[in-house]
Amino acid sequence: MKFSYNWLKELVEFKESPEELANLINLHITEVETVESSAGGYNGVIVAEILEIKNHPNADKLHLVTLDIGLGRKATVVCGANNIEIGQKVPLAMVGAKLPGGEMKAAVIRGVESAGMICSGAELGFEKKSEGILVLDKKASVGRPVQEFLEVPRDTVIDLKVLSNRPDYLSYIGIAREISAVLGKSLSDKIIQYSYQEDPTIKTVDKVSVEVADPDVCTKYLARYMANVEVKESPDWLQEKLTSSGIRPINNIVDISNFVMLELGQPVHAFDVDKILNNPPTGGQDDDARKTSSIVVRRAKSGEKIEALDGKVYELNPEIVVIANGNEPIAMAGLMGSESSGVTDLTTEIIIEVATFDPIAVRRGSKSIGLATDASMRFERALQPPLADLAMERVLDLITQVMPMAKIAQGNVEYAAQFTPPKAITCSVKKINDLLGSRIPAKDISQIMERLAFTVKPTGKDLLITPPVWRSDIKELADITEEVVRIWGIDKIVPVLPVAQMTAPVVNQKLTIINRLKDILARCKFAEAPSHPFIGSEWVNKLGLKLDNRLKIANPLNQQWTYLTASLWPNLVGFASKYPVKTLKLFDIATTFMPGKDILPIETSTLAMVVISQDDAYRELRGVLELLTNNVDKLKFVSLPVNQDENYINSLRIMSDRDVIGMITEISPKLATAIDLPIGTVFAELDIDKLTRYIQRSIKYQEISRFPSSQFDVSVELDPKVSAGTMIDEIKLSSILIKSIDVVDIYELPSGGRSITLRIVLQSDERTLTDIEIKTTEGKVNNIITTKYRGHIR
Repeated sequence: MKFSYNWLKELVEFKESPEELANLINLHITEVETVESSAGGYNGVIVAEILEIKNHPNADKLHLVTLDIGLGRKATVVCGANNIEIGQKVPLAMVGAKLPGGEMKAAVIRGVESAGMICSGAELGFEKKSEGILVLDKKASVGRPVQEFLEVPRDTVIDLKVLSNRPDYLSYIGIAREISAVLGKSLSDKIIQYSYQEDPTIKTVDKVSVEVADPDVCTKYLARYMANVEVKESPDWLQEKLTSSGIRPINNIVDISNFVMLELGQPVHAFDVDKILNNPPTGGQDDDARKTSSIVVRRAKSGEKIEALDGKVYELNPEIVVIANGNEPIAMAGLMGSESSGVTDLTTEIIIEVATFDPIAVRRGSKSIGLATDASMRFERALQPPLADLAMERVLDLITQVMPMAKIAQGNVEYAAQFTPPKAITCSVKKINDLLGSRIPAKDISQIMERLAFTVKPTGKDLLITPPVWRSDIKELADITEEVVRIWGIDKIVPVLPVAQMTAPVVNQKLTIINRLKDILARCKFAEAPSHPFIGSEWVNKLGLKLDNRLKIANPLNQQWTYLTASLWPNLVGFASKYPVKTLKLFDIATTFMPGKDILPIETSTLAMVVISQDDAYRELRGVLELLTNNVDKLKFVSLPVNQDENYINSLRIMSDRDVIGMITEISPKLATAIDLPIGTVFAELDIDKLTRYIQRSIKYQEISRFPSSQFDVSVELDPKVSAGTMIDEIKLSSILIKSIDVVDIYELPSGGRSITLRIVLQSDERTLTDIEIKTTEGKVNNIITTKYRGHIR
């Protein structure tokens, strides 16, 4: 909403400039959209002197005027004014000048190009009507901006953003009240000083009746009759007030209604009595007695139509609340009146309406026909009924100021639902300061709330605070706290660190490891295949497994899933068997279940993997396992006894110290064929809970050696029954100089054995190795390979 700086100054005495006031509003009240000075309307208008006047060659009533515009320049314009004379100083709007009516553009008038326009006072926006051009003082300097030589009242318009829960921000009194609270200044009381007199011979109740058919949509309705009304143009002060807030003046009755809406935030409407009569005049002597109106507030009927004041015809529906006279709608409640009941220059009697309509009903009605007005914007924010009484008093007072001869009937015809005033809120000063992190004294809090028109009553250490009727948004302590800090100034609160003890966030180590495992598997081109936690006895038997250590489900979903999974790999293998492909790499991370000592099972986070490959699937999966476990303390792969299970071959246990954390196994050709899997299918499983435990223990920080390393390769042929992993572990333990051993090549021999190439890195943290130390270590390695593991070094 646009607010006039000068109008606000009439309500609150302050010395702040428009820019300073805007900053204050922005900090304490609401967001400022724009700040515009009315002086900006004269940009591009300069002082010019008339040098020559000729008749227009193609128009009898037009002239060609040549002007001196300064710096030796001349301009010729077309002008129709009759009061022009040679030697006059006049305001000239050049092409591109910005006037209140818009931007000046180049024009060709009756075949002659005009370089601008000689302006009247009306065209400059500070006169309503002008008979001719505006003649300036002869002392005005040619070529200078015209505003330097005009004594025009200047104003600044501040456009504010209105919050949805603050209907009082849609009024001058609402914003002025906030400014007075921030600055500690008194608010003008002239709004509540009334001097109008009622006519004792006329009673409103004899002229109009009011019925609210639907109490849910209207909580208050006031009607007041007035006679001897003269509708005409409003006085200058009233027009200027409306224009400064962006509202077009119409006539004195409508303008006063709009003025009160701007000033107090309460919409007001006026009906022409002769247009809404139940008993139209007949020309008889009893016409005055027959002049009665019946106003009914109800929901519209489907199919009803109304021609509104904007000239459009709207088809109504039950979502819209209407004001009706008998069966005919004469206004859309909270939206707009009808053309048929509107005030005109011929109006002599009016009924003034001030009402409080339900915000939801107004909103729905507005949406249903696509009509939003200044009135609906206010009603939608939930106006309070007591404001209607104040607005009626203000309207009557202003009308008698503008029309002293108008007759005001005695009393209102009123409908009022029961109004519940705001409840008092018990506020702890300590809690307010705790919420704000401040030390605002109780006395200052009381003064702030009282400046905002709240009632404050001390009760021991607390304050009993009652909001004013227009602050329906205040419900609890937090709302009071917000008001305090808003007026006190959030910039006054000194930021401090929290008093509470800060604790470091707890890292979920297992989740971190699971994410790391998934990342490694994704880079190794594994696809995740999530499975359900159930398995059936048929599939368990088909895999040659036992049901002894599996938990049976009391109420299974179906007979195929009767047990909880003790391992993930059986379901993962079953999933792989459904895809007849030559290459497949799958993994799953989920919970497995084993019988516990108590009622609840032992739950373990587990990783399972399956690899089908035309190459060496076993070697590939073994390499992936080494990547996954490279941070595990004292890791080793241990062979299971030969022929332990005929369905599974080449089985290795993955151990840390003496604890088994996983395994890798190849499915035998016989079982692979039976369950439709390619021969050479390999699976593995890791206990993530144990893996987490051992990885946590293995985190060590060691200084990087400053001394050079030395490496050598050794290629060895091994019997297929010999575990290369066990051999590598023993070689690592044979010398403290061995830093790392990597398998760089594996080759399957035609005889059935394997040729493995190891790369062994030697390094000391204390010195550079000598040739003798390197040779001695190399000899130890060769001796272990040939003597203990019967290997043949090539």
